[in-house]
Amino acid sequence: MASSKPTIVIIHGNWHSPEHFSPLVNDLSTHGYKTVSVTLPSIHYASLKQPPPTGLTEDIDAIRNTALSELTSHPTVDVVLLTHSYSSVPGSAAIQSLDIPSRRADGHSNGIAALLIIAGLFIPAGITLLGPSGGQVPPVMKLFTAKPATAANREAAEITFSGPAAEPGPVALFYHDLPVAEAEHYASLLKPAVWAPHLDTVPFTGYVVVPVFYLMCEDDRALPAAFQRELIAAANKEIAKVARPQAQINVSSINSGHSPYLSRVAETAAWVRRCVGEEV
Repeated sequence: MASSKPTIVIIHGNWHSPEHFSPLVNDLSTHGYKTVSVTLPSIHYASLKQPPPTGLTEDIDAIRNTALSELTSHPTVDVVLLTHSYSSVPGSAAIQSLDIPSRRADGHSNGIAALLIIAGLFIPAGITLLGPSGGQVPPVMKLFTAKPATAANREAAEITFSGPAAEPGPVALFYHDLPVAEAEHYASLLKPAVWAPHLDTVPFTGYVVVPVFYLMCEDDRALPAAFQRELIAAANKEIAKVARPQAQINVSSINSGHSPYLSRVAETAAWVRRCVGEEV
């Protein structure tokens, strides 16, 4: 990784927004880190003035374009992707040709130096996000149909969206270790997500070409820690087969629910800083 501090590109998870990461952004900024947040079209297509996504491509492109803009604008500074939950999948795919070896082969001195994942998913290229669940909709989700939430699409046909499960609900799933008022505030910011990305095949497995750091949430009620460990074990086998048997996923644990960037802000920020090589 370059001697200067990398830019941290933060990608929120399903139903969430960059606002959920404001406490973490503030902490990292006090330690001299530049952060850039991505707004995923699968949740925020209306505010982005885009049509609803039809697959994973739109989210991948939003991440990729943000990373590439930073790499181009600051040609001596590396980028690190920080993903949470769902966004680890389009985040991994967005790495294609932007990793440091690929960029150097094209004459550049910087690139995506690492992939940081908080309670996320590892989905190999060629399968969908529903692969690990055998094609079943995860119990933390509820599906419903509605017309797209844009003026231009008022006459459009209904499409399928997902939201957090009605029971036990987003506070219990995502924020049970936050004070009640804070948990309810962050739950109120959640928005439905277009379902189409979950049915699309993953085009590229970025976690096999860059160093990966994973923050295991031991008290996660949305993505249980045991399931996280299964995904990590499978990804490590894949990494070993592809090209980098020595490059296993670097796993750290935190005693938190699904959203440690809200409930354990200082600890999560310290983990990020350690991942990029700072002594904390």
